[in-house]
Amino acid sequence: MTEWEQLTVRAARIQRAVHAVRGSAVSDGGHVRIEVGVDGSITDIVLSQSFSMFPAEAGAQLIASTHAAALTAANQAAHGIRRELLEDPRVARLVDQTMAQPDPPAPIPTRPRRRDDDYAVAEPVQPTSIYDRW
Repeated sequence: MTEWEQLTVRAARIQRAVHAVRGSAVSDGGHVRIEVGVDGSITDIVLSQSFSMFPAEAGAQLIASTHAAALTAANQAAHGIRRELLEDPRVARLVDQTMAQPDPPAPIPTRPRRRDDDYAVAEPVQPTSIYDRW
């Protein structure tokens, strides 16, 4: 197996491990417990029986702050796993090579051709402002 194949296998293993990471947090008072994946998706949420007594805005804030804390925990755990790959000198070389290459120019969008446009040249589409789209 070549060096780059080994690196690819290692990166795939690390990616699977990162994807499996979960972070959890419990709110002050223990009214909310949330578990999330590294992408922020909630994988488990538990609300206390007394949670329904909170005003809606306070309950929403409690959920949001607990979610943020769980996401921070997940990201910290994932960073520890990713560090194995980030500290590999081969990855540093690959990143350096990639960053040294300029991005290719973006293609100019054109209008789709109609059947009767066989001999017509497609005209560039002018970008519209956000106000034109609304």
